[in-house]
Amino acid sequence: MIDNIVIFSRSLPMHGLGGMEVAAWDLAVGLTRLGYRVVILTTSIPGEPEIIERDGVLIEALPVASGRYSREWWKSSRSRFKDRYMTSASCVVSVSSAALGILSLRNRIPDVPFLFQAHGTSWGEIVSKWRSLKPKSIATSIKNFLWLPRDVLAYRQFDYVVAVGANVQKDLLKLCDYKLLKPEKIRLISNGIDTELFSPSLESRRCVRQGLGVDDESLIILSANRLHSQKGTHHGLEVFYRVRKHRPDSLYIIAGDGVESKNLKKQVMRLGLEKSVIFLGRVERQELSRYLSAADQFLFLTERTEGLPLTILESLACGVPVFVSSHVTLFDSPFVNFVDFKDYEEITSRLINAANVTRERRLAVLPREYSLENAVRSYESLIREKASGQV
Repeated sequence: MIDNIVIFSRSLPMHGLGGMEVAAWDLAVGLTRLGYRVVILTTSIPGEPEIIERDGVLIEALPVASGRYSREWWKSSRSRFKDRYMTSASCVVSVSSAALGILSLRNRIPDVPFLFQAHGTSWGEIVSKWRSLKPKSIATSIKNFLWLPRDVLAYRQFDYVVAVGANVQKDLLKLCDYKLLKPEKIRLISNGIDTELFSPSLESRRCVRQGLGVDDESLIILSANRLHSQKGTHHGLEVFYRVRKHRPDSLYIIAGDGVESKNLKKQVMRLGLEKSVIFLGRVERQELSRYLSAADQFLFLTERTEGLPLTILESLACGVPVFVSSHVTLFDSPFVNFVDFKDYEEITSRLINAANVTRERRLAVLPREYSLENAVRSYESLIREKASGQV
Protein backbone atom coordinates (compact mmCIF):
# COMPACT_ATOMS: atom_id res chain seq x y z
CA MET A 1 0.00 0.00 0.00
CA ILE A 2 1.20 3.52 -0.79
CA ASP A 3 2.56 5.23 2.35
CA ASN A 4 2.08 8.92 1.58
CA ILE A 5 0.75 10.36 -1.65
CA VAL A 6 1.99 13.95 -1.66
CA ILE A 7 0.04 16.36 -3.85
CA PHE A 8 1.39 19.79 -4.68
CA SER A 9 -1.22 22.39 -5.65
CA ARG A 10 -0.90 26.16 -5.51
CA SER A 11 -4.63 26.44 -4.70
CA LEU A 12 -7.61 24.40 -3.54
CA PRO A 13 -11.36 25.06 -3.34
CA MET A 14 -10.62 26.82 -0.03
CA HIS A 15 -8.70 29.42 -2.06
CA GLY A 16 -11.14 29.75 -4.94
CA LEU A 17 -13.63 27.50 -6.68
CA GLY A 18 -12.03 26.78 -10.05
CA GLY A 19 -11.92 23.60 -12.09
CA MET A 20 -8.26 22.88 -11.36
CA GLU A 21 -8.80 23.36 -7.63
CA VAL A 22 -11.86 21.12 -7.54
CA ALA A 23 -10.16 18.38 -9.57
CA ALA A 24 -7.14 18.38 -7.25
CA TRP A 25 -9.29 18.20 -4.13
CA ASP A 26 -11.59 15.50 -5.48
CA LEU A 27 -8.58 13.37 -6.41
CA ALA A 28 -7.15 13.74 -2.90
CA VAL A 29 -10.43 12.81 -1.20
CA GLY A 30 -11.00 9.94 -3.62
CA LEU A 31 -7.57 8.43 -2.94
CA THR A 32 -8.15 8.80 0.80
CA ARG A 33 -11.38 6.82 0.48
CA LEU A 34 -9.40 4.03 -1.16
CA GLY A 35 -7.22 3.80 1.95
CA TYR A 36 -4.24 5.96 1.00
CA ARG A 37 -2.74 8.63 3.23
CA VAL A 38 -2.83 11.88 1.27
CA VAL A 39 -0.97 15.09 2.04
CA ILE A 40 -1.47 18.30 0.08
CA LEU A 41 1.17 21.02 0.14
CA THR A 42 -0.36 24.33 -0.91
CA THR A 43 -0.07 28.08 -0.40
CA SER A 44 -1.51 29.95 2.58
CA ILE A 45 -5.30 29.89 2.93
CA PRO A 46 -6.77 33.15 4.28
CA GLY A 47 -8.49 32.61 7.62
CA GLU A 48 -7.22 29.05 8.01
CA PRO A 49 -4.38 27.58 10.12
CA GLU A 50 -1.25 26.19 8.50
CA ILE A 51 -2.19 22.57 9.26
CA ILE A 52 -5.71 21.42 8.39
CA GLU A 53 -7.30 17.99 8.22
CA ARG A 54 -10.46 17.75 6.16
CA ASP A 55 -12.26 14.67 4.80
CA GLY A 56 -9.25 12.58 5.82
CA VAL A 57 -6.80 14.70 3.81
CA LEU A 58 -3.92 16.48 5.57
CA ILE A 59 -3.40 19.98 4.18
CA GLU A 60 -0.23 21.93 4.85
CA ALA A 61 -0.81 25.53 3.81
CA LEU A 62 2.67 27.04 3.69
CA PRO A 63 3.16 30.64 4.85
CA VAL A 64 3.66 32.08 1.35
CA ALA A 65 1.56 34.28 -0.95
CA SER A 66 -1.89 32.74 -1.31
CA GLY A 67 -2.98 31.06 -4.53
CA ARG A 68 0.01 31.86 -6.73
CA TYR A 69 3.52 30.74 -7.55
CA SER A 70 6.38 32.71 -6.05
CA ARG A 71 10.04 32.34 -5.19
CA GLU A 72 8.96 31.69 -1.61
CA TRP A 73 6.61 28.89 -2.74
CA TRP A 74 9.31 27.03 -4.65
CA LYS A 75 11.70 27.34 -1.72
CA SER A 76 9.21 26.51 1.05
CA SER A 77 7.53 23.61 -0.75
CA ARG A 78 10.92 22.04 -1.47
CA SER A 79 12.05 22.46 2.12
CA ARG A 80 8.81 21.07 3.59
CA PHE A 81 8.84 18.04 1.32
CA LYS A 82 12.50 17.33 1.99
CA ASP A 83 12.15 17.65 5.77
CA ARG A 84 8.86 15.79 6.29
CA TYR A 85 7.91 13.62 3.34
CA MET A 86 10.81 12.70 1.10
CA THR A 87 11.62 9.49 2.95
CA SER A 88 7.97 8.40 3.31
CA ALA A 89 6.48 9.56 0.00
CA SER A 90 5.53 6.78 -2.35
CA CYS A 91 4.03 9.04 -5.01
CA VAL A 92 4.17 12.74 -5.92
CA VAL A 93 1.39 14.44 -7.87
CA SER A 94 2.02 17.91 -9.28
CA VAL A 95 -1.19 19.80 -10.05
CA SER A 96 0.02 21.80 -13.02
CA SER A 97 3.50 23.14 -12.22
CA ALA A 98 3.17 23.18 -8.44
CA ALA A 99 5.86 20.54 -7.72
CA LEU A 100 8.60 21.92 -9.97
CA GLY A 101 10.51 23.10 -6.89
CA ILE A 102 11.31 19.54 -5.82
CA LEU A 103 12.46 18.13 -9.15
CA SER A 104 16.09 18.56 -8.11
CA LEU A 105 15.41 15.91 -5.42
CA ARG A 106 14.25 13.26 -7.91
CA ASN A 107 17.60 11.51 -8.21
CA ARG A 108 17.48 10.82 -4.45
CA ILE A 109 14.10 9.02 -4.66
CA PRO A 110 14.22 7.35 -8.10
CA ASP A 111 11.59 4.73 -7.26
CA VAL A 112 8.90 7.26 -6.33
CA PRO A 113 6.41 7.88 -9.18
CA PHE A 114 6.12 11.54 -10.20
CA LEU A 115 2.86 12.50 -11.95
CA PHE A 116 2.18 15.84 -13.63
CA GLN A 117 -1.55 16.65 -13.83
CA ALA A 118 -1.90 18.88 -16.91
CA HIS A 119 -4.97 21.13 -17.02
CA GLY A 120 -3.67 23.02 -20.02
CA THR A 121 -0.49 23.88 -21.88
CA SER A 122 1.36 27.05 -22.75
CA TRP A 123 0.51 26.39 -26.39
CA GLY A 124 -3.18 26.14 -25.49
CA GLU A 125 -2.94 29.48 -23.68
CA ILE A 126 -1.35 31.07 -26.73
CA VAL A 127 -4.11 29.79 -29.01
CA SER A 128 -6.79 31.04 -26.59
CA LYS A 129 -5.30 34.51 -26.36
CA TRP A 130 -4.85 34.91 -30.10
CA ARG A 131 -8.39 33.63 -30.70
CA SER A 132 -9.74 36.50 -28.59
CA LEU A 133 -8.23 39.09 -31.01
CA LYS A 134 -7.80 41.38 -28.01
CA PRO A 135 -4.51 43.34 -28.08
CA LYS A 136 -3.94 42.96 -24.34
CA SER A 137 -4.41 39.18 -24.44
CA ILE A 138 -2.19 38.83 -27.51
CA ALA A 139 0.53 40.88 -25.79
CA THR A 140 0.45 38.65 -22.70
CA SER A 141 0.90 35.57 -24.89
CA ILE A 142 4.60 36.49 -25.13
CA LYS A 143 4.98 35.15 -21.60
CA ASN A 144 3.43 31.84 -22.68
CA PHE A 145 5.88 31.58 -25.58
CA LEU A 146 8.72 32.02 -23.08
CA TRP A 147 7.25 29.29 -20.86
CA LEU A 148 7.04 26.69 -23.63
CA PRO A 149 10.68 25.45 -23.28
CA ARG A 150 10.32 25.37 -19.50
CA ASP A 151 7.18 23.27 -19.79
CA VAL A 152 8.88 20.75 -22.06
CA LEU A 153 11.85 20.42 -19.71
CA ALA A 154 9.48 19.90 -16.77
CA TYR A 155 7.37 17.27 -18.54
CA ARG A 156 10.49 15.23 -19.30
CA GLN A 157 11.32 14.92 -15.60
CA PHE A 158 7.99 13.33 -14.68
CA ASP A 159 7.13 9.67 -15.15
CA TYR A 160 3.74 10.55 -16.56
CA VAL A 161 2.00 13.67 -17.81
CA VAL A 162 -1.70 13.17 -17.18
CA ALA A 163 -4.03 15.13 -19.46
CA VAL A 164 -7.37 15.94 -17.80
CA GLY A 165 -9.15 16.12 -21.15
CA ALA A 166 -8.83 15.39 -24.86
CA ASN A 167 -7.88 18.99 -25.74
CA VAL A 168 -4.93 18.89 -23.37
CA GLN A 169 -3.91 15.46 -24.64
CA LYS A 170 -3.96 16.76 -28.23
CA ASP A 171 -1.68 19.68 -27.35
CA LEU A 172 0.73 17.37 -25.52
CA LEU A 173 0.90 14.93 -28.43
CA LYS A 174 2.05 17.78 -30.65
CA LEU A 175 5.22 17.84 -28.57
CA CYS A 176 5.71 14.17 -29.42
CA ASP A 177 5.43 14.96 -33.13
CA TYR A 178 8.50 17.18 -32.73
CA LYS A 179 10.35 14.55 -30.66
CA LEU A 180 10.22 16.81 -27.61
CA LEU A 181 8.36 14.29 -25.45
CA LYS A 182 7.93 10.52 -25.47
CA PRO A 183 4.32 9.54 -26.24
CA GLU A 184 4.34 6.78 -23.60
CA LYS A 185 4.65 9.48 -20.92
CA ILE A 186 1.27 10.96 -21.85
CA ARG A 187 -1.85 9.45 -20.35
CA LEU A 188 -5.44 10.61 -20.57
CA ILE A 189 -7.44 10.49 -17.34
CA SER A 190 -10.46 12.65 -17.88
CA ASN A 191 -11.78 14.78 -15.06
CA GLY A 192 -14.43 12.98 -13.06
CA ILE A 193 -17.18 14.25 -10.81
CA ASP A 194 -19.05 13.00 -7.77
CA THR A 195 -22.27 11.66 -9.28
CA GLU A 196 -23.82 11.30 -5.83
CA LEU A 197 -23.50 15.04 -5.27
CA PHE A 198 -24.40 15.99 -8.83
CA SER A 199 -27.60 14.25 -9.87
CA PRO A 200 -31.10 15.38 -10.81
CA SER A 201 -33.22 16.45 -7.85
CA LEU A 202 -36.86 17.39 -8.29
CA GLU A 203 -36.92 18.66 -4.71
CA SER A 204 -33.99 21.02 -5.36
CA ARG A 205 -35.64 22.18 -8.58
CA ARG A 206 -38.87 22.97 -6.77
CA CYS A 207 -37.21 24.73 -3.81
CA VAL A 208 -34.80 26.85 -5.86
CA ARG A 209 -37.48 27.96 -8.30
CA GLN A 210 -39.84 28.75 -5.45
CA GLY A 211 -37.12 30.88 -3.86
CA LEU A 212 -36.59 32.72 -7.15
CA GLY A 213 -40.31 33.33 -7.54
CA VAL A 214 -40.69 31.45 -10.82
CA ASP A 215 -42.75 28.42 -11.78
CA ASP A 216 -41.65 25.19 -13.42
CA GLU A 217 -42.43 26.50 -16.90
CA SER A 218 -40.05 29.47 -16.72
CA LEU A 219 -36.80 29.07 -18.66
CA ILE A 220 -33.67 29.17 -16.49
CA ILE A 221 -30.24 29.36 -18.12
CA LEU A 222 -27.19 28.88 -15.92
CA SER A 223 -23.50 29.68 -16.34
CA ALA A 224 -20.88 28.78 -13.73
CA ASN A 225 -17.29 29.84 -14.26
CA ARG A 226 -14.61 32.27 -13.25
CA LEU A 227 -15.65 35.78 -14.29
CA HIS A 228 -12.80 36.47 -16.68
CA SER A 229 -13.15 37.91 -20.18
CA GLN A 230 -11.82 34.73 -21.81
CA LYS A 231 -14.52 32.64 -20.11
CA GLY A 232 -17.13 34.32 -22.32
CA THR A 233 -19.82 35.30 -19.82
CA HIS A 234 -20.25 38.57 -21.73
CA HIS A 235 -21.20 36.51 -24.78
CA GLY A 236 -23.77 34.71 -22.63
CA LEU A 237 -25.37 38.01 -21.68
CA GLU A 238 -25.66 39.06 -25.32
CA VAL A 239 -27.34 35.75 -26.12
CA PHE A 240 -29.68 36.05 -23.14
CA TYR A 241 -30.70 39.56 -24.23
CA ARG A 242 -31.96 37.98 -27.46
CA VAL A 243 -33.54 35.01 -25.67
CA ARG A 244 -35.65 37.37 -23.56
CA LYS A 245 -37.32 38.71 -26.67
CA HIS A 246 -38.72 35.23 -27.31
CA ARG A 247 -39.11 34.10 -23.71
CA PRO A 248 -39.90 37.03 -21.39
CA ASP A 249 -40.27 34.54 -18.52
CA SER A 250 -36.59 33.51 -18.69
CA LEU A 251 -33.86 34.02 -16.08
CA TYR A 252 -30.10 33.93 -16.45
CA ILE A 253 -28.19 32.82 -13.36
CA ILE A 254 -24.44 33.42 -13.25
CA ALA A 255 -22.36 31.61 -10.60
CA GLY A 256 -18.74 32.58 -9.95
CA ASP A 257 -16.62 35.60 -9.22
CA GLY A 258 -13.62 37.30 -10.77
CA VAL A 259 -12.13 40.45 -12.18
CA GLU A 260 -14.87 40.94 -14.79
CA SER A 261 -17.70 41.07 -12.26
CA LYS A 262 -18.12 44.87 -12.38
CA ASN A 263 -17.97 45.01 -16.17
CA LEU A 264 -20.56 42.25 -16.50
CA LYS A 265 -22.93 44.05 -14.15
CA LYS A 266 -22.51 47.22 -16.20
CA GLN A 267 -23.34 45.19 -19.31
CA VAL A 268 -26.51 43.95 -17.59
CA MET A 269 -27.52 47.56 -16.91
CA ARG A 270 -26.78 48.59 -20.50
CA LEU A 271 -28.90 45.74 -21.86
CA GLY A 272 -31.74 46.43 -19.42
CA LEU A 273 -31.58 42.97 -17.86
CA GLU A 274 -31.44 43.98 -14.20
CA LYS A 275 -34.61 42.07 -13.28
CA SER A 276 -33.77 38.88 -15.12
CA VAL A 277 -30.04 38.28 -14.46
CA ILE A 278 -28.91 36.98 -11.07
CA PHE A 279 -25.25 37.02 -9.98
CA LEU A 280 -24.72 34.38 -7.30
CA GLY A 281 -21.05 35.10 -6.74
CA ARG A 282 -18.97 32.22 -5.49
CA VAL A 283 -21.10 29.23 -4.51
CA GLU A 284 -20.18 26.00 -2.80
CA ARG A 285 -20.55 22.83 -4.84
CA GLN A 286 -23.54 21.57 -2.86
CA GLU A 287 -25.33 24.81 -3.72
CA LEU A 288 -24.25 24.64 -7.36
CA SER A 289 -25.78 21.16 -7.58
CA ARG A 290 -29.12 22.58 -6.40
CA TYR A 291 -29.06 25.37 -8.99
CA LEU A 292 -28.17 22.91 -11.75
CA SER A 293 -31.20 20.82 -10.86
CA ALA A 294 -33.30 23.97 -11.17
CA ALA A 295 -31.80 24.98 -14.54
CA ASP A 296 -33.05 24.05 -18.01
CA GLN A 297 -29.87 24.82 -19.96
CA PHE A 298 -26.20 25.39 -19.21
CA LEU A 299 -24.30 28.00 -21.23
CA PHE A 300 -20.50 28.15 -21.53
CA LEU A 301 -19.29 30.35 -24.39
CA THR A 302 -15.62 30.26 -23.50
CA GLU A 303 -12.93 31.74 -25.75
CA ARG A 304 -10.25 29.62 -24.10
CA THR A 305 -8.81 26.29 -25.12
CA GLU A 306 -10.25 24.38 -22.16
CA GLY A 307 -9.10 21.07 -20.74
CA LEU A 308 -12.29 19.33 -19.66
CA PRO A 309 -14.54 21.78 -17.79
CA LEU A 310 -16.00 20.16 -14.69
CA THR A 311 -19.10 22.32 -14.83
CA ILE A 312 -20.08 20.73 -18.14
CA LEU A 313 -19.81 17.25 -16.63
CA GLU A 314 -21.71 18.39 -13.54
CA SER A 315 -24.48 19.81 -15.72
CA LEU A 316 -24.85 16.61 -17.69
CA ALA A 317 -24.89 14.57 -14.48
CA CYS A 318 -27.84 16.71 -13.39
CA GLY A 319 -29.58 16.09 -16.71
CA VAL A 320 -29.09 19.64 -18.00
CA PRO A 321 -28.37 20.17 -21.74
CA VAL A 322 -25.16 22.10 -22.43
CA PHE A 323 -24.38 24.79 -25.01
CA VAL A 324 -20.61 25.14 -25.32
CA SER A 325 -18.09 26.74 -27.67
CA SER A 326 -17.33 24.48 -30.63
CA HIS A 327 -13.55 24.51 -30.09
CA VAL A 328 -13.94 22.67 -26.76
CA THR A 329 -13.28 18.96 -27.31
CA LEU A 330 -15.94 16.75 -25.73
CA PHE A 331 -17.63 13.42 -26.32
CA ASP A 332 -20.65 13.16 -28.62
CA SER A 333 -23.98 13.44 -26.86
CA PRO A 334 -27.44 14.66 -27.86
CA PHE A 335 -27.29 16.80 -24.73
CA VAL A 336 -24.10 18.62 -25.80
CA ASN A 337 -24.64 21.43 -28.32
CA PHE A 338 -21.52 22.91 -29.92
CA VAL A 339 -21.88 26.53 -31.03
CA ASP A 340 -19.85 29.42 -32.42
CA PHE A 341 -19.53 31.68 -29.38
CA LYS A 342 -19.67 34.81 -31.56
CA ASP A 343 -22.85 33.87 -33.44
CA TYR A 344 -25.42 35.20 -30.99
CA GLU A 345 -28.40 34.80 -33.31
CA GLU A 346 -27.69 31.15 -34.08
CA ILE A 347 -27.13 30.32 -30.39
CA THR A 348 -30.36 32.09 -29.48
CA SER A 349 -32.32 30.14 -32.08
CA ARG A 350 -30.94 26.82 -30.88
CA LEU A 351 -31.57 27.68 -27.22
CA ILE A 352 -35.18 28.58 -27.93
CA ASN A 353 -35.75 25.46 -30.00
CA ALA A 354 -34.24 23.30 -27.27
CA ALA A 355 -36.41 25.00 -24.64
CA ASN A 356 -39.51 24.00 -26.60
CA VAL A 357 -38.56 20.33 -26.55
CA THR A 358 -39.49 18.26 -23.51
CA ARG A 359 -36.41 16.32 -22.40
CA GLU A 360 -36.32 13.48 -19.95
CA ARG A 361 -34.01 14.44 -17.08
CA ARG A 362 -31.86 11.42 -16.27
CA LEU A 363 -28.51 10.63 -14.70
CA ALA A 364 -27.43 8.54 -17.69
CA VAL A 365 -26.71 11.76 -19.62
CA LEU A 366 -23.16 11.62 -18.23
CA PRO A 367 -21.07 8.65 -19.42
CA ARG A 368 -19.77 6.55 -16.53
CA GLU A 369 -16.15 7.07 -17.56
CA TYR A 370 -16.43 10.67 -16.34
CA SER A 371 -17.33 9.70 -12.78
CA LEU A 372 -14.98 10.58 -9.95
CA GLU A 373 -14.72 6.93 -8.96
CA ASN A 374 -13.45 6.00 -12.42
CA ALA A 375 -10.92 8.86 -12.46
CA VAL A 376 -9.50 7.98 -9.03
CA ARG A 377 -9.19 4.29 -9.93
CA SER A 378 -7.32 5.27 -13.09
CA TYR A 379 -4.81 7.31 -11.06
CA GLU A 380 -4.39 4.38 -8.69
CA SER A 381 -3.65 2.06 -11.62
CA LEU A 382 -1.09 4.50 -13.00
CA ILE A 383 0.68 4.76 -9.64
CA ARG A 384 0.81 0.99 -9.27
CA GLU A 385 2.01 0.60 -12.87
CA LYS A 386 5.06 2.74 -12.17
CA ALA A 387 5.66 1.21 -8.75
CA SER A 388 5.64 -2.30 -10.24
CA GLY A 389 8.24 -1.30 -12.83
CA GLN A 390 6.02 -1.68 -15.87
CA VAL A 391 7.40 1.48 -17.53
